[in-house]
Amino acid sequence: MEFHALVPGLGDEAFDGPTGALQYALIVKKGTKAFSLATFFVPHSRPMQSRLTMDQLKAVAKIILSRL
Repeated sequence: MEFHALVPGLGDEAFDGPTGALQYALIVKKGTKAFSLATFFVPHSRPMQSRLTMDQLKAVAKIILSRL
């Protein structure tokens, strides 16, 4: 997957992706640990919509980071 942009304020490094108009994945690194989050799409949505927003993925990432 190609990354779309850096996401500030999450761990040591964080990126969203993929490139394009709709990002549905978040990759986060803190120290020697890393994790990724991804969301599914709403079936038959036009234009395509993800079930979770990027803000919701970031909120989940913050919870995970607090527990590492």
